[in-house]
Amino acid sequence: MLLVLGLVPLVGSIVVFALPRGRDLLAKQVTLLFSLATLGITIGLCVAFTDDSPDRFQFVTSYEWIRALGVSFSLGVDGIALVLIALTAVLVPSVVIASWSDRDRRVDAEAPA
Repeated sequence: MLLVLGLVPLVGSIVVFALPRGRDLLAKQVTLLFSLATLGITIGLCVAFTDDSPDRFQFVTSYEWIRALGVSFSLGVDGIALVLIALTAVLVPSVVIASWSDRDRRVDAEAPA
């Protein structure tokens, strides 16, 4: 689940990057959609997190990356990390919504006075 939580914003940023220039409203909508999806996944993590777990980390995911070198990739979350993830997941859509009507400064600078 943590891997999905990391991949959703990555995919969202690639989609926004691939949008044609001049489609500002669409870019904002896609950004908001992916940030709300990330918030939804984070809420799911918060609900499934148990305080009384004997394990130090929860939602642990581990993949063997380079077997010949013994390199692996592991993800896990503890209580404080989950709070920071939740803070980020709440702030990003809030900032997107708060800046919805802001205009690009380059457009303002190029406009005739």
